[in-house]
Amino acid sequence: YYKMPEETAKVLRGGVLFTGDLGRFDESGALHVTGRKKEMLVLPDGTKVFLPEYEAAIRSVLGEADMAVAQVGQAPVLFLHGNTLAREEIIKKLSTVMAGYPRGQQLKDVVVLAKPLPRTATGKVKRWELAKQAEAGR
Repeated sequence: YYKMPEETAKVLRGGVLFTGDLGRFDESGALHVTGRKKEMLVLPDGTKVFLPEYEAAIRSVLGEADMAVAQVGQAPVLFLHGNTLAREEIIKKLSTVMAGYPRGQQLKDVVVLAKPLPRTATGKVKRWELAKQAEAGR
C-alpha cells in the first residue's frame, strides 16, 4: 500500500493490520494462519461454515468435479459443473455427508451448471457471482 493512503486506511485500524486471514495464537505467542475470512459463510443464526472443510467433505463423496458452495439467501447451496450424475443422484449421494451437519448448515439446493464456475484471474471461485446468478434465477 505504498503511496496509497486510502487503501492503507482500509486495512489499518488502530495500528493493526487487518488482512482477512483467520488464525490463532499458540501458547508461545506465535500466530498460525488457518484460512481466509472470505472462505467462510456466516449464516443468519451466526453459525460459521468454514468452506474448505465443508467442500472437502462434499468432494470426498462426489469426486473432483468443478464445484463450490455459496450462500444463497440464508442457506448454503452447492454449484457444480462437470459431474455426470443427475441432480437427484447427487442429492442422494450427499445425504450421508449432510446428515453429519446441523439442519441449518445442510445444503439447501444443488445447482448443476452447464458452464464452468466463474473464477477470478487467480483461479478463485467468484462465490458472490454464483449467489447473484441463483438469486436472479428465482
